[in-house]
Amino acid sequence: MPIEETFAFQLLKALLPVGTFCCSVASVVVYFAYGQTTPMLGVYLLTIAVSYELMRRHWVPRIRTRSQSDVLALVVFGGALGADFVSAWVHAAGSPLNTALLLALGSFAFASNIAFALLVGIGISGQLLCRIHLGLPIDIACIHLAILAPVYAILLRFSAQYLQRRVLTASLALRENIRELETEKRRRQESEKQLVHAQKMEGLGLLAAGVAHDFNNHLQAIGTLAELIKRSPNQDDIPDQIIRSSQRAADICRRMLTYAGKTLDERDDIDLISLVLESEPILGAGIPKPIELQFHSKIQSAIVHGNRSALQQCVTNLVNNAVDAVDPRRGKIDVSVDRDSNSEPQWNAWRVFGERLPNSDLVFLEVRDNGCGMDSKTLECAFDPYFTTKRDGHGFGLATTLGIVRSFGGAIRCETAVGQGTRMQMVFPLMKPTEAMGQSSSNGMRNMNVQNVLLVDDEAIVRNAMARLLTANGWRVSCAASGDEALRVLRSSSSPFDLLLLDYAMPEMTGLDLLQAIRAEGHPGQAILCSGFAEDAMIQTEAVRPDAFLTKPYRFEDLIDVLKN
Repeated sequence: MPIEETFAFQLLKALLPVGTFCCSVASVVVYFAYGQTTPMLGVYLLTIAVSYELMRRHWVPRIRTRSQSDVLALVVFGGALGADFVSAWVHAAGSPLNTALLLALGSFAFASNIAFALLVGIGISGQLLCRIHLGLPIDIACIHLAILAPVYAILLRFSAQYLQRRVLTASLALRENIRELETEKRRRQESEKQLVHAQKMEGLGLLAAGVAHDFNNHLQAIGTLAELIKRSPNQDDIPDQIIRSSQRAADICRRMLTYAGKTLDERDDIDLISLVLESEPILGAGIPKPIELQFHSKIQSAIVHGNRSALQQCVTNLVNNAVDAVDPRRGKIDVSVDRDSNSEPQWNAWRVFGERLPNSDLVFLEVRDNGCGMDSKTLECAFDPYFTTKRDGHGFGLATTLGIVRSFGGAIRCETAVGQGTRMQMVFPLMKPTEAMGQSSSNGMRNMNVQNVLLVDDEAIVRNAMARLLTANGWRVSCAASGDEALRVLRSSSSPFDLLLLDYAMPEMTGLDLLQAIRAEGHPGQAILCSGFAEDAMIQTEAVRPDAFLTKPYRFEDLIDVLKN
């Protein structure tokens, strides 16, 4: 055990400043009370005080072993006993009680029994020698001191050691219990991480399987139709079918981006109450008559930042789910808007999906039903893509809703139980009714006077196909596979480029980096950034921004529409 943990060492450190103070006061009192009659006692007490202070400041911090602690204890209590003996010597009187008290106190301060026995011997023999030297009788008090003081001191010492052992045993047991609890906590956290990872991998597996299934269907159709064109080039309806199939595949990608909270919708400040009132006649007309659908609000205004059509889609998805969950004969659905302070105890009562919202004023749009409810397992997977309990469902209703809400800085919380209905709340930060905040990142195209086009894309198949399409429509096209190659083409070209079609995700130099380099060199061409990612995820607060943005895959008509704006 480290010496700092022993009771004896802690006691000595506590007694040293007290002893220093007492000896200093006593030396001053002796000097002024007795004058020149007892100068030795005052000097002796002052010496002890100085010694104690030196020990406290310089010697105690260096003690590392029990033997050093015993030496310190002998010095401390030897000095105290010496002061008692000198006092008895000077005044020709001495109380055995003083020595007995010092021996009792010293019994707590030694790490070894040998050092304590030495103190007892010094104390008793010193007291007896002092009385003999002064000619004082060896009375019954001295005999009691000689016999009982060691006994009392030993009993006190053993009692202290017993209590110390009990405390040490309890402390070790407590530490062991704490270690076991911490180990169990780490194991539980590790198990929870593994469970969450397994659930995440299960969800990713379901997502990958669903995406692969849908994409394979569309790729099968595109490949088959392309083979038909190769064998029978005169079938005019086949290109339209290929375009429709590719658009359906692109729609899968858009839904996945929405689920990830990456959308390209224009945003504005929207009043949720007016949005609910606008949705009421549309939703009410689409549900069976026996089902009771009510719309109400407990507040006058609820401004959030988002996209109106996307939020209407969210409300529609939640109401449609509620319709499927309630009894067609006596179902009841309530759609309401209210405020929430995001108090922690209240949030802990809900299952929250999406990022935790800040501790600020919130507003929520709730869809509540008295339907069949969900068990915990179903609720855990309810917002996963391709997970559905409906016979004809595709599993993207709630997944899309969650993605839209997350993209607008909100979250969804749910309270449900089997047979007790469900409460779904879309929760958003409450905005002040100010001017519209959502702005399109596009600066707008200047004109349609396009002749020379620089097409930059690192994918050869995309680059070649788009170049052939643009050339077929009468444009002169120069291609580049990287940012460095594009800069070389710009520098070597004899005529300026009217339009720059730049892919965003390229190695070494992104489309935004390339655009910044192009603008730095003074090339004035109109720039369109193309990518399969969401615009907000890439552009954000970049100093150099493109004139327009196109989401892959895009059609030639989409390019023309952007140029006309």
